[in-house]
Amino acid sequence: MKDANDTVTTDLSKGKRRGRPVTGRAKSNAERMREYRRRHKAQGASKTSDRASRESLEALAQTIERLTIERDNALKLVAELQAQLQQFLTDLG
Repeated sequence: MKDANDTVTTDLSKGKRRGRPVTGRAKSNAERMREYRRRHKAQGASKTSDRASRESLEALAQTIERLTIERDNALKLVAELQAQLQQFLTDLG
């Protein structure tokens, strides 16, 4: 309470509030995320990731094909070496 004759002391109850002023237009987290997803979809963010995924899958398919060919060649070599070993053991015995 302020004295009626006091001209120096300010009224504390009418002082400025600290912090950011209230605008009355606060958004919920769901609203912010909805707008964020809408902006990113409009920028084509999902199309970029789809293209990158497609390129990665194509690279993996090529690697699988190359490794399959290498495996088949290795299996042929193993079969040839087993035949040579069998022939060598037959010649010794």
